[in-house]
Amino acid sequence: MLFGPLTMSVLGGLVLLFQALLLAHGGLRTLGANAFSMAIADPFAAYWIYNLTIKLGGKEKIAIFLADAIALQSRKELQPFLLGMLGMGVSQVLVTAIRLNVFDALEESPRTADQLATAMDCDRHGMQVLLESLDGFGFLKRQGQQYQLTQDSAQWLTKSGGLINDFLRLGGDISQLANILVVIKACCQP
Repeated sequence: MLFGPLTMSVLGGLVLLFQALLLAHGGLRTLGANAFSMAIADPFAAYWIYNLTIKLGGKEKIAIFLADAIALQSRKELQPFLLGMLGMGVSQVLVTAIRLNVFDALEESPRTADQLATAMDCDRHGMQVLLESLDGFGFLKRQGQQYQLTQDSAQWLTKSGGLINDFLRLGGDISQLANILVVIKACCQP
């Protein structure tokens, strides 16, 4: 309350970055979601509740208690949404990479985004974004400008690993999810 939510957002972001890099609490993959919920949403919610309570004539101790309690609750409400969005993003990136045979193309040797885009007849920028996402989610490793498979990706996500067809058959065919609303509504019609 002393310095306002903007200062807390900067300080909270620095603390979370310190925790992710040096203490391995949460890691870099969750830094964005943690920063939004703990360093942005919490301080602004707490500041707003504190000021509202004071303006309505509440005592400072009650205002601090309410601000803290409601800010913590707002984080609990936001986290499932943020994790759900992250999960959908990871799934979409993974299925796209599998359908483009990115993992199989990297099985022989590490390649750059430009090399893969040329070999697969894809947009260079789109391939760069896909590979950076796969690296960020831990499916690939980047060394300089080249991307290579992780041990798990080589084992589970290549055709020679053997399980890729099962993945696509059992859960990876997300194209059918596009019609889920139509199917649900059709089943619920009287």
